[in-house]
Amino acid sequence: KIATGATVPRRAPIAGDIDLSQMRISEAPKGDWRRTSFEVPAIECFIIRDATVYSAAGLVAVDEFVLAETLAHANPETCGFSRSADGRIVTQPRTEKHSADRHVHLLAGGADNYYHWMLDVLTRAFVCGRLPEARNAVRLLPPLHAAFQHQTLDLLAMPGRCVEHLANHEATAVAELVFVPSITGGGWRPHPHVL
Repeated sequence: KIATGATVPRRAPIAGDIDLSQMRISEAPKGDWRRTSFEVPAIECFIIRDATVYSAAGLVAVDEFVLAETLAHANPETCGFSRSADGRIVTQPRTEKHSADRHVHLLAGGADNYYHWMLDVLTRAFVCGRLPEARNAVRLLPPLHAAFQHQTLDLLAMPGRCVEHLANHEATAVAELVFVPSITGGGWRPHPHVL
């Protein structure tokens, strides 16, 4: 209840396809993280100039180099790239866009998956929403297929901010890209500050 005595309306649960109520969830490695406080690692932010971003997974290339971190959870068959015999990444975009604007990278492999959406996309969206470097920048997001994606973006309240969706068969060339590396560290058991 709030001070006036009126009841605060409850929100409906965020939509999902799987009932997790009976599943055991481990949030910390055995024996670790038993302390009462944790030091939050610094969050890095990079401005990458003259980058090309490929697919909903968000592969970032500058000149002939692909940013290795953006290959996490990226499936070559669906993300439009392959590996050559010598291990190099070969991109195969079918549609290319060009933009002079500054963009914020909010793409991730597996973003249709609830876990990857929450930890790989939304955590960075939350951080980027507070960065002066990201102010008035175009948000690069994957296409939204699930109800939980729409609902969580509504909760972040990003009105007035331009959004561009990048599908698996597309690429976009941008003048400046605000890139925040994975906040989870890519692990299966995120640090408590992320949870």
